[in-house]
Amino acid sequence: MRDNFFVLGVIGSIIGGISIILIGNFENGYTFLIGLVTLGIGLFISWFSSCLIYGFGELIEKTTEISKNLKSMNQKPIGPKQKHMKEKEITEDDINRLL
Repeated sequence: MRDNFFVLGVIGSIIGGISIILIGNFENGYTFLIGLVTLGIGLFISWFSSCLIYGFGELIEKTTEISKNLKSMNQKPIGPKQKHMKEKEITEDDINRLL
């Protein structure tokens, strides 16, 4: 998918750059320069946008993996249930012992 966007962007920038160069009929150097700049900027934007699309895809993939791992952790008990333990009230002697 990422490569498709890159290839389409490269083809579009090549066609655009050459079109601008040919429309100017080489009468002045400005249209030639504008065509080259269009070609260069188009190639850069195509490369950069394909990197962004790749990064977003990786982000979605890793988020999905984390979500699946969390769901599997919630279904499995982490340790044995300890029903035999009773709650104990904390007294002042317990606090003094800790200090």
